[in-house]
Amino acid sequence: MKQKVKKIINFEYVKKGKDTLQKKAVKYLGAFLLIMIGCTMLSRFADSLTIPVIKTEKPKVKTMVDEVKASGRVVKNREEKISIIEGLKIEYVNVSIGTLIKTGDVLVELNTEALQKKIDEINENISSEEKTLARAKEDYNRAIASKNSNVSNALEEMNKAKKALEDYQALPEEEKDKAMEESLKGDYESKKSMHASAVAEANDTVDLDRTLQDVKDSLKLDEYYEELGKLQPLLDANGKVTSPKEGIVTSVFAENGGVTSDAVVSIADKESGYKFVGQIESSKRTTVKQGQTVALKLSSGGYVENLTIEAISKSEESADFLNVTVVLPAGTGEIDDTGEIIISSQAKKYSTCVPLAALRQGENNSYYVLAVGEKETVLGSEKVARKYEVQIEKKDNEFAALKEGSFSRSEQVIISSNKTVEDGDRVRLETE
Repeated sequence: MKQKVKKIINFEYVKKGKDTLQKKAVKYLGAFLLIMIGCTMLSRFADSLTIPVIKTEKPKVKTMVDEVKASGRVVKNREEKISIIEGLKIEYVNVSIGTLIKTGDVLVELNTEALQKKIDEINENISSEEKTLARAKEDYNRAIASKNSNVSNALEEMNKAKKALEDYQALPEEEKDKAMEESLKGDYESKKSMHASAVAEANDTVDLDRTLQDVKDSLKLDEYYEELGKLQPLLDANGKVTSPKEGIVTSVFAENGGVTSDAVVSIADKESGYKFVGQIESSKRTTVKQGQTVALKLSSGGYVENLTIEAISKSEESADFLNVTVVLPAGTGEIDDTGEIIISSQAKKYSTCVPLAALRQGENNSYYVLAVGEKETVLGSEKVARKYEVQIEKKDNEFAALKEGSFSRSEQVIISSNKTVEDGDRVRLETE
């Protein structure tokens, strides 16, 4: 047995004869095929590294709601300026923007010395102008009295002439002189005419009225009295300007050591509540109507339903947007809280809905999707991307509803890939 094993180990191949041409051809062909198979496998492996790996999804039937969201913020519903006389010196400003104030809270404190000086100046102006007005009235009354005196004198002269004529006419005929009678008649008619002229002149007071009115117009007594009526209470309150109502300060127009303008602060009336102003694209105007019921979601966590759209107006910031305004119930939100109005209308079922990730932008604002197709090659069947032009009927936050007939529900639409994919490119499913 040991000898047999040793014989086998020491076996040497003894070539019995030379290879024929046919044997050599077979050997070369086999080697060639082995090389081709290796190259094909290597090519397939390299190709698998370059082919995009994709995820797909079939279109779905989905119910969508015509929901529009208008992002914005809480603003004052009604704002009121606390007015004051301009030019008063300010000692202290006791509020700032956002300060919550109650009725009677001190907003600013004025310099009482400057306030007293201002009142004294107004009183001097009132005294001076009252004297001017009094003199103008005296002149007016004197002129009227003169006209009335002329009328009285003319009437007296006319009556004397009339009596003289009547007395002469009462004499016996033998005592009358025709020339004398004519002279008395002429005198009476003359005095009568003079009386009529005096009466007409007395009734014509246009020039006198105009002169008096011009003097009144040149005076500022009404303004001075009005200003004094505002200043005196401030002095009586030691220069403290207080709030007439409860609210929140939205603007401050005063500063320490400065002077007052026409107002010191603006206050949002808290009792009237606030309003929320959100913006939507102008293209969505048909989905929003005044009086429509909406909901409001605030970033602070508040959620309010059954609010009503009070107004829809053009945005001053951009012509491409609209402002949508809803009034908030008292106690809802605070100034500058952010959030969004949720505007919903009737729901509708769509039979062909694809994820938004599947949509691709084409030319002229068109859209298309890529689906997985089959292509026959010499190496067998391959998966390729196929382009389909689509029309969109509706979108929500996740899906787009395609117009019926623009895409088949049986197709697998590409929703993602690890490389850029174009129409006709070879693709490989992620699960392969």
